[in-house]
This record gives sequence, C-alpha cells and structure tokens, in this order.
Amino acid sequence: MNTLYRTLVRHDLTFLMLALTGLLLAACEMQEPSQISHSPIRVTAEDYHETLPSSSFTADTARLIGKHFKVHGQGPVDVMVVYGVAGSDKKATNEAARIAGLLEQQNVGPVVTSTLPVNETGYGYQLMLNYKQVKALPPADCGSHPADDRNLINGDDAGLHKGYRYGCGIDTYIAQQVARPRDLLGSNKIGPSDGSRYGNILNDYRAGKPTKDLNAQTASETKL
Repeated sequence: MNTLYRTLVRHDLTFLMLALTGLLLAACEMQEPSQISHSPIRVTAEDYHETLPSSSFTADTARLIGKHFKVHGQGPVDVMVVYGVAGSDKKATNEAARIAGLLEQQNVGPVVTSTLPVNETGYGYQLMLNYKQVKALPPADCGSHPADDRNLINGDDAGLHKGYRYGCGIDTYIAQQVARPRDLLGSNKIGPSDGSRYGNILNDYRAGKPTKDLNAQTASETKL
C-alpha cells in the first residue's frame, strides 16, 4: 500500500511540475524586433523642365521627349511659349500649337498650351515645357545593402548592419529596374470582364495550341 501511495504522489508531483513549467514558458516573451522590411517601394513625382528656343523644337526633339515621357512621364504636359515686346501673340499661339501637335504624335499628353508676353526687347520665342516625371525609389526604412558598402561591414563589429533590413536589397534593385515607374501607381481604369475571351484562352491551353507571341514591349500593350 505504501509503495502504491508513493507512486501516486510521484506522478502527481511530476504532473504539477510539468504544468508549472508550461505556465512559466507561456509567461515569457520571446520576441525580437523584426529585421524584415515591410515598407513598399516608394514612388515620387517631381517636375521635369525643358527650356529652349521654340524654333529648335523639331520632330526629333519630340521623339526624345516621347521616349522619356513613356518611361517617366505623367500628364498633363504644359507647353508655354514666351515672347518679348517685339513678338506677336498670334505667332506664339501658332508655335505652341505646332509643338503640341508634334508631342501628340509621340503619344505625349494631354498637352495644355499657353503663351506669355514679357516686357523685354530682343526676347525671342522661348518654349517652356513642363510635366511630372515619376521615379521609383527604395523603401523609406531601407539602408544600404551590406555588400554595397565595405566600410559599413568593416565598421560594424557586431555584424548587425542596423541600417539594413532583409528584403531591402531586392526592393532596391527592383525599383531600379522597373521599366515604367508610373505603373507602380496602378490604375483605376479596369474595363468589364469578358468571360468568353478568357474562356477561349483556356480552351486553347487545354487543346495544346501554341501560345501567341506577345509582339509588344509590355503586357498592357498586348492584344490577344
């Protein structure tokens, strides 16, 4: 009887110790500050300016502006022709319209034209071109990647790289490689869904038909 009693007591004590250990572990906070970046890639918009004689704005100039606008630009585009006291508003208006036409041929726009007289002699017709350019930047809380800065590595004896968070390097490199940073802003122009169109695509896949070539620089420009 004594042996049975001692055995039961030991079992009770063992259960009690396990229960207390579980409570103590549950009460301990074993959390460390996250070293993972949760911030998104930043998208900024700043003014882009060009000032030049309006007569020197040609189709080639418009093509160069068109390339830049396609990657970074965000409308509207302000085209202002400034002229002096010796000039005429009619000629300035015609120049602004000519330049706007060249830009619109390069899909730059919408274009807003205006003229501005200045009280100066000898001031020719000057073009002032302005629009917003969009840039993609690393997340706000991202320091430099340790591999990008040897001084940072050598000067950090603890090896913690406090200014760097995991994922920052990837987001930084992605920001530098985005073809059109303004695409990161998204778009509210979502048309109605076409069930038959997507059904045909799925049927072609099931039938083993080859995928059509995209024949475009971006997916949004592709017509299936």
